Amino acid sequence: MTARLQQQCLDPAVAQAAVEINPGGGRQALVELVVLLDHPRGGIRERGLARGCAETCPQRRVLAEPLKEAGKLGAVFLQFPRWVFPSNESRELILDARRRLGVEVAAEFRNASWFNEKNAERTVKFLQDNKIPYVAVDEPQGFKSSVPPVVIVTNEDLAVFRFHGRNKDNWEKKDIPPSERFRYLYDEDELADWTPKIVTVARQTRQTHVIYNNCYSNYGTTNAREAARLLAEMQS
Repeated sequence: MTARLQQQCLDPAVAQAAVEINPGGGRQALVELVVLLDHPRGGIRERGLARGCAETCPQRRVLAEPLKEAGKLGAVFLQFPRWVFPSNESRELILDARRRLGVEVAAEFRNASWFNEKNAERTVKFLQDNKIPYVAVDEPQGFKSSVPPVVIVTNEDLAVFRFHGRNKDNWEKKDIPPSERFRYLYDEDELADWTPKIVTVARQTRQTHVIYNNCYSNYGTTNAREAARLLAEMQS
């Protein structure tokens, strides 16, 4: 069970509910704080990265507390929008967010330049040196916000895979709900391509989370069940 809490849900009672519906032992919850620096009502981009982090991280830390106290916090999930380029300032921002949140964080990027020929090696080294779990993504390619499906282990405790679907028509379309942006149902062959990669990473980490963000109708849960079956078959 993965608790997926959007950053808009700042009421700690929401996180407490995630604890209560998952009463068993083990760190099985992943708090996902999406678009931390790009919330449409936040105006954080105009205020600057450092100031934005300083203002928003304490609020998100409150949200994570119930899960942390219950020993069920896998990591706080940070998605950095496409206007966050690879730079010394951006790398320090990630470290500063982790310090301010006081919990483990996992990082996802929405700018392709983090893994271009010039920056890929430095990005991987930064994540590994600081033991920041990297979120491997499957998403439409061919856009400036398209990060390639890089699979790397940067933290032996946690790895994350996130499937956004491959809806190229809606990927960067403005003023549409998330359910339409990520409206895509993977077929079995597409899921099977990822199965050996997930298994390989899972053997190198204590926990591996696989998140289906194709949140139209029952697409995400359908693909999650199919992927779980494929993983079980491969390891049987």
